[in-house]
Amino acid sequence: MRSPHLAAHAGAGMRIGRVFVDRPSQGSFVWILLESTDDPAVWLDLETASDTFESWREAYDAGNEALLSYVDDELEGPVEATPDSADSE
Repeated sequence: MRSPHLAAHAGAGMRIGRVFVDRPSQGSFVWILLESTDDPAVWLDLETASDTFESWREAYDAGNEALLSYVDDELEGPVEATPDSADSE
């Protein structure tokens, strides 16, 4: 589920997202997608893996794939929706 929150980077319209990998138990890893807010010290959870992974790398790679699902144009990156594009959704 996508968050309605869109954090813009210095007014450039870029969304700031990160993949974080957590280890809830030995040999079990999950990815968590985070997005920055207007306050650079505050991050919001966008999405969390529903399955666990056996290695940190598997979770990280899967998290990056999930993060890419928030990008409509890989040449532009994760940009904030403009008022015109938001109306058309």
